[in-house]
Amino acid sequence: MACAEGTTAWRAIATDHELSRAFQAVPPPPPVAPATAPGTPTSTTSDQNLIVFIHLGVLAGFIVPILGLVLPLVLWLTNRARPDIERAGKEVANWLLFTAIASLVSLPFVFCYIGFLMLFAIAVAMLVCAIIGAVKASRGEFFSYPMPFRLIK
Repeated sequence: MACAEGTTAWRAIATDHELSRAFQAVPPPPPVAPATAPGTPTSTTSDQNLIVFIHLGVLAGFIVPILGLVLPLVLWLTNRARPDIERAGKEVANWLLFTAIASLVSLPFVFCYIGFLMLFAIAVAMLVCAIIGAVKASRGEFFSYPMPFRLIK
């Protein structure tokens, strides 16, 4: 039911052609693809989940030492075709290489007892950075590990 402006006579919209034309649904405009800003997530949720697992795979090394190296590399190398996974996988692989080299350098210092502190610092850095990387990956953001060099480009 509708009433024309300035009158008190209510009429059914379906029976009044003038009112029915006024209430016809206007089709919505076609959707416009939003421009992606530099900080916006670009990967799909399945890619984000896989990147989270790549980051968290480093933590598997605390349970089974070789698994922390193998799991992230296998996840990365089996899904290299996707650019976001390729980028994150390279970053994690570089982090693993860096921490392995740092661990090997600190081993001779174990005899001076400072090597234990160095190994402990490396373990804490691996734990903290893997968690930060996984959280950022779940948000669709890229995490760059703090290391002085990257061997895999």
